[in-house]
Amino acid sequence: MIPKGSRYEEAETHSVLKHFYDQYGHPILEDVEGNLRFVQSSADATYLLNILLPSPPQAEYYAKAEEHFPFLAYKFLDDSTRWWEVAEVNPKIWYPLDLMMGDYLRIPS
Repeated sequence: MIPKGSRYEEAETHSVLKHFYDQYGHPILEDVEGNLRFVQSSADATYLLNILLPSPPQAEYYAKAEEHFPFLAYKFLDDSTRWWEVAEVNPKIWYPLDLMMGDYLRIPS
């Protein structure tokens, strides 16, 4: 047991609670003032970042006349080839070109 207020407690807090380690015990992510940063770039670090960081909020949108998923992807994501991301968060719409005016959509950010 580590005594409260000792230098060992501070060292444990810095080393254990502020780092994420790979299977070999090497730190891959470090918490610096509330922000995670890479200590070494690896697939494990990327996986941890995807789990630990919350996903961005989704915008709400009502479709206008003659809009479709590729157009919305270009409008909101700056790339029409990312239309599948819009389709993925809107599973109630079966076909990406079948948008009706006034359809409620969620737009990933």
